[in-house]
Amino acid sequence: MSSNQKSRSSASPRRPYNPKKDKTAQKNATQKSGFFTRRKDTKRKEKPFKEKAPKVTPVSMAAPPQSSAPKPKLGFRKSSDTQDRQSKKKFFKRGSKASQAAGKKDVQRPAAHKVAADARKRKNKWLIALFSVVGLVALGLIVYLVLSYTSTFKIQNVQVEPTEHITQEEIDKFVVIDPEATLLNVDTVKIVEELKNNPWVESVDIHKQYPDTLNIQINERKIFALTLIGPENAAWFIGQDFHWIEPAKIETKKDEPIREAALRMAKDNAYYLVYDLAGEINPEPGALVDIPILQDVKKISTDLSETLRSQILAFSAPARDSISLRLSNGIEVAFGAADDIANKEKVINAILEQHPNQVTYINVRNPEKPTYRKIDVK
Repeated sequence: MSSNQKSRSSASPRRPYNPKKDKTAQKNATQKSGFFTRRKDTKRKEKPFKEKAPKVTPVSMAAPPQSSAPKPKLGFRKSSDTQDRQSKKKFFKRGSKASQAAGKKDVQRPAAHKVAADARKRKNKWLIALFSVVGLVALGLIVYLVLSYTSTFKIQNVQVEPTEHITQEEIDKFVVIDPEATLLNVDTVKIVEELKNNPWVESVDIHKQYPDTLNIQINERKIFALTLIGPENAAWFIGQDFHWIEPAKIETKKDEPIREAALRMAKDNAYYLVYDLAGEINPEPGALVDIPILQDVKKISTDLSETLRSQILAFSAPARDSISLRLSNGIEVAFGAADDIANKEKVINAILEQHPNQVTYINVRNPEKPTYRKIDVK
């Protein structure tokens, strides 16, 4: 056996082919000997070089223009995995440079631990703000409670002015304040409820003037109409907020009918008179007026124009379809039901314009067929 055969038999078994190590050994051998002989077991064929087509990249990631085409690199082709990794590195590198050249910053995704830390910081800020608000509210409440039961803001003066129909004696009866009360713990709701027991009181405004004054302002109901109910002509006031107020006292002159005295009283005080009402109406002080015929009267007075409304002195309301108006010039208008109000007013104005100072009676229950009476004036 020759020496070469002995060396082969004693040598270690053949190792598997490793492209990286073999390529490094091949390159070293080429540099030393100046030529290269391909291993037979690789069975690789050298392929001619093909110039790569330029890759299309987004505008924001485009690489800067090159002055000349890239020079081909001669040698052995790299593995596909290595080429993919290098191409991705070049792509992102070019994109970074292009975006910086365009004045844009690369969007860098923060690490997970930084995101979690930022979230904790934001949460802590909200918690601190919440606890601060709660602490301030609690402190304010404690201060309020302490001052409420001390003599710091004890009420020394109560200012209430009487009105036309509410006397000072009635005010003193309803407004009762604890002598130990302060501006912080005084029960204003109770004061308002007590004052509203008087039917003339529509609303109450209470103002606290620190350190020791309570100012109470009473808003009195304004009268909408004086009503005469039933054959006995029971007189009651109705407020503009359409609540019953109280019975009215009518002063009559000698041999003067109560209706004429009531009309004179209504005219002098600038509110309406409503008479001929049915006797089954039972008003209560402070209660809402829910009588349909009275609601019709209010609707007529509201929907008429200011010109005609200002001439009305009284309403006769025996039934809902038989309402009549008594004007300040003495004319009686049979108005009828509270419907088609605008058209009825047009007919009334037209008749008054055609016959000035001559008409004594107008009937517009049916505005399509109105009638009237007049007197001849020479």
